[in-house]
Amino acid sequence: MGVTIMTVLAYIGCAVFAVMSVMSLKVSVPSGVIGLLGAALLAFIVIPFHRQALLMGADFVDSTLDKNSKNTSVM
Repeated sequence: MGVTIMTVLAYIGCAVFAVMSVMSLKVSVPSGVIGLLGAALLAFIVIPFHRQALLMGADFVDSTLDKNSKNTSVM
C-alpha cells in the first residue's frame, strides 16, 4: 500500500513539473524543453524503476521475516 501511495505522489509531482515546464516555455524555450524532457524521463524510466526496487525490497524483507519465524520454535 505504501509503495502505491509513493508512486502516485511521484507521478503527481512529475505532472506538476511538466506543467511548470510548459509554462516556462513562454519565458525560455531551452529551459522549458529540458524540463519537459526531464519530466518524461522521470515518468517513464525513473519512477517505474524506483517502484520495482521498492517492491523487491519489501519482498526481501517479507521472505527474511517469514524464514526467521519458521526457524524459531516456541516452547
